[in-house]
Amino acid sequence: MKVDALCFVPVCRSVGFGDIDTDWSRYKHAPMPAFFYEIFEARVGRLPTADDISRFHQHFMTLLVEAFQGASVCGYA
Repeated sequence: MKVDALCFVPVCRSVGFGDIDTDWSRYKHAPMPAFFYEIFEARVGRLPTADDISRFHQHFMTLLVEAFQGASVCGYA
């Protein structure tokens, strides 16, 4: 699994979306940002606001930077 996919799941969990299906072929849209929109709408019943997207994106980017700096890959040792 690629680093971005490894980081995506923990970020979803951090905003309250557990049990994310990681078979990315099952989602209607790609790439990763579209997955967030689809998951958010299915769980919350509305599209994410700019603030929702910003919080998700900031956390996602933090995990990616940490992964590329040699820390554990998004919580996975």
